[in-house]
Amino acid sequence: MSTKSVAIHPMVESEARVKLPDLRKWVQNLVFQIYFYP
Repeated sequence: MSTKSVAIHPMVESEARVKLPDLRKWVQNLVFQIYFYP
């Protein structure tokens, strides 16, 4: 199990690193819409 998690971890980490900026931008857009377009 430990070897499997070690093999999967870098892939998951790179995926998260790619998706995190998009998620942050999406959250900013959501907050912007909530506060500025009531």
